[in-house]
Amino acid sequence: MDDIKTGECRELFHGEQLIGLNEDEASTFARGYRTSPLADACLEQLRKITEATSCFEGFAIFHSVGGGTGSGLASVLLDRISSAYPDKIKLSLPVYPSPRTASSLVEPYNALLASHHLLEHTDLALPFETDALHDIVWRHLNVEMPTNDDVGRVFTRTVSNLTSSVRFGGGLNRSLAELQGGLVQFPRIHFLLASCPPVAALQCSTAEITKSAFESRNLAVKSYPGYGRYSACCVMYRGDVATADAGAALDSVVGKHVQFVEWEPRDIKYGVNPCGAVESSRCASMIGNNTCIAELFGRVHHKSSLMYSKRAFVHWYIREGMEEGEFTEAFENLADLEKDYEEMGACYHEDDY
Repeated sequence: MDDIKTGECRELFHGEQLIGLNEDEASTFARGYRTSPLADACLEQLRKITEATSCFEGFAIFHSVGGGTGSGLASVLLDRISSAYPDKIKLSLPVYPSPRTASSLVEPYNALLASHHLLEHTDLALPFETDALHDIVWRHLNVEMPTNDDVGRVFTRTVSNLTSSVRFGGGLNRSLAELQGGLVQFPRIHFLLASCPPVAALQCSTAEITKSAFESRNLAVKSYPGYGRYSACCVMYRGDVATADAGAALDSVVGKHVQFVEWEPRDIKYGVNPCGAVESSRCASMIGNNTCIAELFGRVHHKSSLMYSKRAFVHWYIREGMEEGEFTEAFENLADLEKDYEEMGACYHEDDY
């Protein structure tokens, strides 16, 4: 935060909106959720901002669910925002931890408990997985040992593309309300796949960027869409993209690379924003509701179950005011979510591929 206050981005933020302490949440969900003194100050600043905002549509929460602040404090903020602003959209962009970059042994617990609250208090969630972001940096930028800045570049590039229609004018823009209404058929199944646009300067055709948006190697989580099915998806184009070219490119991709659930007709939308990105004249990102994202929650459930079976580090959470029953509830909720995705894609048969 000191770097923000004194760095190149210092003019982007009001001093009152930079809230922090000299100590962190000890990498523990329980401390961030139960005892953090920052929640009231953050909510007060949110109240002032929302009251001064016209056409206020909703909240976007950027957080890493592996640490205590990103999991615990973000969860309590979402809980209280849901109560104070029930009619506003809550969009979460959580970053899930990776074992190869872990800074704490209890990251699986934090991810489990945060996912439990994301299920209950968000309307849309676009998960990012650190492993997937590292692979994208390695593949596109040829960086063998990605730094946080490298990974952050992929993350911000993707978020910038996905939110361009909200921030800039355009003839075929998609608002948060339109995205939620078109992509979320069931309230609990609101975790969406997102694809990352090229991070290197590339000049590709509309057909090429459309195909790239659906490739598993460009997804923000380590999942393979071919193992699941889409119930709906939306492609966000940015830059020099003609509407007719976008429609033709989608028609060529759908059916070959994109399979939909049988109970839902082909539901694919797109938005075109003329404001291009710095790195390329045109790019595209995909947001889709695909059953394969259950793989992410399966990994979280498996890793945390291994630790919880030995009750490892559970005392860290108990001493901060949590009860063991909260772990049980989170495990059950995540298992139910996996079943929900399985039922949504129940019409899937392997011989269809």
